[in-house]
Amino acid sequence: MTPRRALKEANQAIRDGEQLVVKGERLLDVMVIARHFKVSGESVRRWIRSGRLHAERTPGGRYKVAISEAHRGYGVVFDAPPCPRCGVYLVRTGDFIKIGYAANIKQRLLGLSHASPNELTVLRIIECEDLESARRQEAELHKTFADLRHRGEWFRAEPPLIEFASAS
Repeated sequence: MTPRRALKEANQAIRDGEQLVVKGERLLDVMVIARHFKVSGESVRRWIRSGRLHAERTPGGRYKVAISEAHRGYGVVFDAPPCPRCGVYLVRTGDFIKIGYAANIKQRLLGLSHASPNELTVLRIIECEDLESARRQEAELHKTFADLRHRGEWFRAEPPLIEFASAS
């Protein structure tokens, strides 16, 4: 089988929901990543060309991204259950934890990861029935941890908040 034919079959397998595995690691097509992040394929290719996301080039010139690279680069775990659509999130970067709410948590976390110069770690997501209950839950958490507030929605990562964020 030619390399081009093998790649074509691998791409079809990915489209069919199967995984391409090279050296024990799953590789994803640009469009799989684009659909996951709800961006265009061109955006993903731009991330690759700019060095924000590492990819392998196939003999046919297409990009394939190792799943571990997608995890590292954007802190989003593909194998995790889907995020609730609406709720409160706690993310950490360095010595600070952000407590926020969103109508679309997955989209919000993606936006935060793009805007942050540091890697973000999702500590906890609290699912809410609607946006208003998420807003109330976030406000309550802001009051509870007010003594740890650094600025805006960012709080110092100290034991009480870390313990809360780590609880299931």
